[in-house]
This record gives sequence, C-alpha cells and structure tokens, in this order.
Amino acid sequence: MRNLPNTSSTSLNPLRKLVAIVSTIVLLGLALMFSVIVIAVILVAGAIAWAYLWWKTRELRKQMRNYAPHGAVR
Repeated sequence: MRNLPNTSSTSLNPLRKLVAIVSTIVLLGLALMFSVIVIAVILVAGAIAWAYLWWKTRELRKQMRNYAPHGAVR
C-alpha cells in the first residue's frame, strides 16, 4: 500500500474542477428537461382521458337532464 500514489480527491487540478462543474450543469439541465417532458406527457394524457370520459358520458348526461323531476328543488 505504500507504493500506491496519493490520489486524494481533495487535490483536484483546475481542469478537473472545470470538467466536474460543466458535467454537473449539463446533468442538471438534462434532468430539468426530462422532468418537463414527463409533466407535459402526464398533462396531455390527463386531458385526453378527461375528454374521452366527457364524450362517452354525454348521452347519459342528456338522459339525466330529460328525466329530472320538474318540481325538484336543488
């Protein structure tokens, strides 16, 4: 173990520090873009599901309006 060079992580040269900072910024940017895409997909899927249910229940809503008692109090 005495023959191994001292490769401590505290002795980073400026180039390694720059590479670490740039890679961190790139990874954070990619994570942000991925999360925005996931949120957009979830919102679109929710809108499609709502529109599908609204369309499929339109006849039921029409029947409920037609068969409602005329003197009903809400």
